[in-house]
Amino acid sequence: MKVLKKILKFILREDYYSRLRIYYFIRINLIKYYNNKNKNAINKYKIVISMIDGKIDHGGLADRLRGIVTVYAWCKENNTAFKLYFDSPFILQKYLLPNLYDWTINKEMISYNSKDSLPVFIDSRRRDRKNEICFQKKMSNCFLLKDYKQIHVYTNMYFADSSFSILFNELFKPSVMLRRNIEYHLKQIGGKYISVSFRFLRLLGDFEDCGENVLDEIEKENLIIKCRRTLFDLYEEYVSLGISKLFVTSDSCRFIDRISDIDFVYIAPGVIGHMDRSVDDETNLKTFLDFYLIANADLIFMARTKDMYESGFAHRASLVYNKPFKEYLFD
Repeated sequence: MKVLKKILKFILREDYYSRLRIYYFIRINLIKYYNNKNKNAINKYKIVISMIDGKIDHGGLADRLRGIVTVYAWCKENNTAFKLYFDSPFILQKYLLPNLYDWTINKEMISYNSKDSLPVFIDSRRRDRKNEICFQKKMSNCFLLKDYKQIHVYTNMYFADSSFSILFNELFKPSVMLRRNIEYHLKQIGGKYISVSFRFLRLLGDFEDCGENVLDEIEKENLIIKCRRTLFDLYEEYVSLGISKLFVTSDSCRFIDRISDIDFVYIAPGVIGHMDRSVDDETNLKTFLDFYLIANADLIFMARTKDMYESGFAHRASLVYNKPFKEYLFD
């Protein structure tokens, strides 16, 4: 009983500090955009809007999509109108269009009037997934049930992951331009294929992001050799099952250059970059193209050593069509 009380006390204390951190973030980073002199909301009925407007760092594509889909799931469950405002660093409709649900909203409809609109921030930081999901649901109910005309949600929550495929495909379909690119590369691959993703962050020295320090040249070369060997190991393991290609994605141009000579490796062309730091159309197109080509693979791997970053990009793509996903650890 004493142990149970201690655990409960710890959880409650963690909830308290998590709430405090969220309220502090909203006050410091979002409240400054809202005041009672801004234009009033013109919508008659309450709407909850998933916001990707550049007022904070929104993370990469995987973070953005899981937050969008989770807010949509909450709105469906609570019979509340859902909209998505995504214009940073590009307008989303260039790559993704509404499918079965019209989530579009014009910029003129967005109100930053503090009487009409409430900014909300809920992030994902806990290691304990079960407790974090519980906390995210509680905070969603705390904020999103409030009586405002517009509730603006900035989040990368993931408590709707079990229904991600259904919800994502209700919301989105590729634009004509993106669909043509996907179809072209699927034709080039020409059959069953495996997707393998490597995320190095700063380890190889050619990608600007958070993470560990850059390796020295000998360490870089050793890591590249290990990753190349992993591709051969995977191909040998699965070629007997009819796999013709390994579709490889990475955040390192140096690594991509070093594997481009492998005949069973397929790499989509384009500029590598991070969505929160890129305004380049070629970079953004590659991000969406990689995402959908991973999603269409027969088997999806996130390959890494213990020192490499455990990216969520490949796993998020696997959820689009509920394809099998595995983490492949190697030394």
